[in-house]
Amino acid sequence: MREFASPQTAAVDQRARVHDDLLLVAGATPDRVLYRRPAPSGWSEVTARAFHDDVRAAASLLGGAGIDAGDRVVVWGRASYGWAVADLALSYLGAVSVAVFDTADAATIASVMRSTGARAVIVDDPSRSATLDAEGGASALPDFSRWSWHSGRLERDVAVTPLDDAELDRRRDAVRPEDVATLIFTSGTTGSPKGCVLTHRQLCASVQVQAAEFEALTGPEAATVIALPLAHVFARTVQLVALRTGTPVAHLSDVRRLVEDLATLQPTFLLGVPRLFERLVTTVSQRATADGHGRRFDRGVQVAIDVSRAREDGEVPLWLRGREAWYERAVFSGFRDALGGRLRWALCGGAPLGERLTRFLDGAGITVLEGYGLTETAAAVTANVPGDVRIGTVGRPLPGVRVRVAEDGELLVAAPQVFAGYWHDEEATAAVLSSGWLHTGDLAEIGHEGHVRIIGRRRELLVLASGKQVSPEPFESQLRQHPLVDQCLVVGDGRPYLGALLTLDKPAVVAWARERDLPTRRRHLVRRPELRAELQRAIDELNAESSPAEAVRRFTVLPVTWSEDGGQLTASQKLRRTRVSQAHGAEVEALFAP
Repeated sequence: MREFASPQTAAVDQRARVHDDLLLVAGATPDRVLYRRPAPSGWSEVTARAFHDDVRAAASLLGGAGIDAGDRVVVWGRASYGWAVADLALSYLGAVSVAVFDTADAATIASVMRSTGARAVIVDDPSRSATLDAEGGASALPDFSRWSWHSGRLERDVAVTPLDDAELDRRRDAVRPEDVATLIFTSGTTGSPKGCVLTHRQLCASVQVQAAEFEALTGPEAATVIALPLAHVFARTVQLVALRTGTPVAHLSDVRRLVEDLATLQPTFLLGVPRLFERLVTTVSQRATADGHGRRFDRGVQVAIDVSRAREDGEVPLWLRGREAWYERAVFSGFRDALGGRLRWALCGGAPLGERLTRFLDGAGITVLEGYGLTETAAAVTANVPGDVRIGTVGRPLPGVRVRVAEDGELLVAAPQVFAGYWHDEEATAAVLSSGWLHTGDLAEIGHEGHVRIIGRRRELLVLASGKQVSPEPFESQLRQHPLVDQCLVVGDGRPYLGALLTLDKPAVVAWARERDLPTRRRHLVRRPELRAELQRAIDELNAESSPAEAVRRFTVLPVTWSEDGGQLTASQKLRRTRVSQAHGAEVEALFAP
């Protein structure tokens, strides 16, 4: 059993409430820009004073409608300025924001409302609340009310008399650090979603530590873009870190416009899950190919990877420095310009980011800060931070965090930000919280200097017929970096070897096929030997870096797309392994046929 602890180097205010930083920033720097929001003419700026005024106005209306301390209110919508206003308005009242992913269906929302006894729902579009009627959301809750920020301000379906200023201030000041701030429902890769209970103290502990550790990234001259749902605790805490540090934030609800909006907004740091960064690089690569510079871009990728590895070894040789300088002019600067020209940091969490992608970004001038956390830990508990980056790890424990690897390899965490438990589920809570330690369900290793490496989910380990245990995630994340691959599922539990199901990136494979005068429909392409040979080369390269037991011997390419809407991916873009394996049972069996 190995353990590592980081001392508490930054002062954490145990009395803090989520809305306190808004009061401080609006009072000290009222004209500082905190948000950029979509407007008919582009993007408009919102100052700290204006944000505070909008939060107070929303809280006053909610309170006037009967929302009180401890009441649960579902927040259902895409990441936006309105989401941020609603969240802080509920904190102002001591109410509990029940965060659900914007892609959840009405039946799920109605179930969450019933299980939490929600008094209201706040949506980004009135059509969402209308769909709840068909699922019994309104009839199950006699006091149920609907709110919307679709028009840019919080509105209710009936008129409301707002609270007066004195009563609003009284309620705001009465909120206690130990009060529940939010319930965040997990995306449920291995079962039904559970509501994680986070108090003001736990959420603020996470935000304060992150703000101190990532100080070099934040401030009024910095800027960030949030392209994740705000029901994702990673996005939620970064938004609160930005508020605390006065860092301007913009929300992107359509990842298909990611590159275009980054070029306009010019962020200095970007947060996302691995799939977001994979799409970002793929989009720029496809543009380079369309402009006739695809091979130059590909060569630049390899040079960046070589430079990153050489830096880690201590010195970039002279010959490589020359190539780096040439590709800086020919590829890297253009790549950064396509993302706004100011992007220098990429914060990644949720799943491992493949080494090749990490090193490409690093070598091209964008440092990846990969971290580890769960909804149950109020986001990051370990992280690579400026000045201490170890590629291939999720960094060292943040100040005040202890980590331990149990005898079976499971990572345990003890920290002030660890959650209070699952909503009304003592059995599930007891299964993960024991003697002050959170059992994460992830397998990990801790290096001599405290850097943590995540091996994979304990429940997702594949046990081969030989008894060898293999985590499928490293291979999957690496293969997804191939331009033609959209998703990869490694299978082999109880089998003599590993196999893989692959899906294709549709725009990339269509362009690839046209270059070779091949049919562009996926159902025809998946049978083409040229495509199989291309993918086999990529798999062979990964197999060469793996042990024999970890090598993928056979694969099948499917002419389908796995998506969140189709039920194959969670809202945080993780594979629902059991569901996908069952849906493609015949293809899985064929991988292991004699």
